[in-house]
Amino acid sequence: MGTINISDLRAGMVLAAEVRNLNGQVLLGAGTAISAEQVRTLKAWGIMEVDVAGLDRAAVTREATASLNPQVKAKVKAELDQLFSRTNREHPAMEELHRLAVLRKGAQHSGSSSR
Repeated sequence: MGTINISDLRAGMVLAAEVRNLNGQVLLGAGTAISAEQVRTLKAWGIMEVDVAGLDRAAVTREATASLNPQVKAKVKAELDQLFSRTNREHPAMEELHRLAVLRKGAQHSGSSSR
C-alpha cells in the first residue's frame, strides 16, 4: 500500500485507507474499488492523493516508464540529470518534482518519436 497522486488513480484500483474531505467526512471507505466516476468526484473535492493497495509513487513511475524505448529513457535521464544537478534530490519536494518530470518528459519524447 502506498500514497499516490490523484492524477495517477485509475478505475479498478482499491483504496487501502478511507478518503476524507477537509472537514474529516469520509468520502470513500477503505477497500473500495475505484470507478472512473469516483476518480472525477475525488478530483472535484480537491483530493490530492489517496492510499492505494499494492501501489506507491515509485511503482506508478516504474510502470509509466517501463514501456519507454531505451533511447528515450536515456535521453530523458540525461536531460533531467542536468536540470536537477544542483538540487537535493533526497528532499521530498524535489523527489516529487523529479518523478513528475520523468513522467512528463517520457510522454513528450514518446509522442514525438512515434510521429
